[in-house]
Amino acid sequence: MRRRGVRGVERFFSLLDGRLGLGTEGYSAALLVKIEYAGANEGSFQQASEALGRLAEFSISAKHVQRITERLGRERVGERDRDVERMKAGRLTPTHAQPPRVVAVHLDAGKIQVRAEDGGPGVREPHWSDTKVACFLTYCAPTGNKDPQPQPPKTFLDPPRVMRLCQEMHEVRSNPATHPTAAKAPRTPARRFYQAKCRAIVGDGGNWIEPLGQMHFPEWEQILDFLHLLVHLYAAATAAYRSQAKRAWQLYERLLRAAWAGRVQEVEAMLAQQLQRLGWPSTTGPPEESRQVVADTLAYVKRNRQRMDYPRYRRQGLPVTSAAVESLIKQVNHRVKGTEKFWVRGGAEAVLAVRAAYLSEDGRAEAFHDHRPRGRAVGRGRLRPAA
Repeated sequence: MRRRGVRGVERFFSLLDGRLGLGTEGYSAALLVKIEYAGANEGSFQQASEALGRLAEFSISAKHVQRITERLGRERVGERDRDVERMKAGRLTPTHAQPPRVVAVHLDAGKIQVRAEDGGPGVREPHWSDTKVACFLTYCAPTGNKDPQPQPPKTFLDPPRVMRLCQEMHEVRSNPATHPTAAKAPRTPARRFYQAKCRAIVGDGGNWIEPLGQMHFPEWEQILDFLHLLVHLYAAATAAYRSQAKRAWQLYERLLRAAWAGRVQEVEAMLAQQLQRLGWPSTTGPPEESRQVVADTLAYVKRNRQRMDYPRYRRQGLPVTSAAVESLIKQVNHRVKGTEKFWVRGGAEAVLAVRAAYLSEDGRAEAFHDHRPRGRAVGRGRLRPAA
C-alpha cells in the first residue's frame, strides 16, 4: 500500500508491520534486541553474526550487525546526554524515592586501539588509547563508629598470594596506552547518588581521576585503591632488599600494616629511611633501579596521602578497594580491546554505550527498547516498490 507525504512524496508501508511488531528497520523489536545484544557482547561483529546464525537461525552480515549496533548505541548516547541536560536543568525525575546512605564510584581505565576516521579502506594512524569506566555501587550504612576490620585481610599477608596479585596487576598496568579518551559524565542523577550521606570516588591514583572527580563529583571523598597501594609497597620492599627475601617481606608487612591503619606519616618515614640507606637515585639511572623504585613509591604515597585515611573510610561504610571496577574492566575490554581491533571514536563510544547498558543491573538495556521510536529502514530490499 502507498500513501502521500505532506510534500507529495509517495511512501510505501505494509499493513502487517504493526501486527507483527516490525519497526521500520525491517526487523521486529525482538530481533533488533538480539542483533544489538550480540553486536555488543560477542568478541567481534563477525562472531555476533555467526552466533545469530546458529542460535537465532537468522542470517545477517557482520557489517550489518555493526551498523545496527552502532546506530542503536548512538541513540543511547544521545539519550544519556539529554538526561544530563535535564538533570542540570532540574527536570530529571528520580527513579528512587529515597537516596542511598552510602555510595561509591569506582574508576579505572581500559585499553582500546583507535585509528584515523577519514580516508579510504585500511587502517591508518593506529594507536592505543584509554577508555574510562565507572562502576556505581551502593553500600549498607554501618552501625556504630568502630572500624569493622582494624587488621589487614589475611590475603594481604600471605606471600604467595601477594606475589601473584602483584604480578597480575603489573601485567594489566604494562599494556600500552598513550592518549586517554575524554570521559563522559556518568548517568547517575536519577538514582539520587548525589544526595547520599557518604559519597566516595575510588581509584588507582591516576592523574586523570582527581580532575574528573572535581568536575563531576565535587566534594565527594577521594580514596586511593588499597590494592594499588599494596603493589607499590611490595615493589618498594622487594627493591630495597633484592637479595634478602626475609628482610624484604618484613619491610613490606610493616609498610602494609601502617598503611591499613592510616598511619601515612609512618609509611613515608620508612620509605625515606630506605632511601637514606640506599642513596637517592640518579637522574640517568634505569626506572627499575632499586633506589628509583623506592623513590617512586615514596612520591606516590606523598601524592595520595589525603586519600589514605582507611580507618575512617571503613567506619563510614565506604570501600577501600576498587575490586568491582577491576573486574568490570575485563568485561569491557573483552569487547573492545584486541591487537586486531581498530575503532573510530564515534563507533567505539556507541558500542561501549550498548556494552555498558547490558553490563548494568538497573534495567536500562531493556527500558531503552520499550520506549524507542522506530527509525528509517535499513533492511536490505525492505518495502521496495514494484516497478
